[in-house]
Amino acid sequence: MDVSGRWHEKLGQWETALQNYETEMSTLENLSETDMLDYKLRQMRCLEQLFQWRKLNEVASEFLSKKSKIDDYSGDREATERKQKILQVAARAAWTAQEWKKMSNITSKLNENTVEGAFLRAVVAVKEDNYPQAINYINKNHMSEHTVQL
Repeated sequence: MDVSGRWHEKLGQWETALQNYETEMSTLENLSETDMLDYKLRQMRCLEQLFQWRKLNEVASEFLSKKSKIDDYSGDREATERKQKILQVAARAAWTAQEWKKMSNITSKLNENTVEGAFLRAVVAVKEDNYPQAINYINKNHMSEHTVQL
């Protein structure tokens, strides 16, 4: 029985899950945009859990260089949510690598009205010594958390 990468991921077997995803991506042809986003997000999640920041930054940079895909939000809601999750992982990778310009570029594409988007934008604002803006994002983050809890 062949076990998918998703099962390995759920079991915390990140290396095996990553190998499965990379194998599946290389063997599947003509993936839909949604499927491609799924595989890319899964791959990036595994790399993040394995602390493979250099590789994660490479994958994120390669993906983000395809501007037409990541900047196009005309697709379905699921594709938009996946793109936002990919951007979040990419921003965390840039932060870990202390690539501030890259992180700033990535966070500018994140939805600032989400907890993660506001938080990552606040980090960039603090790094840029823009404390009033950082406080604004922190307050948005705080308000988002309270809205979610209600």
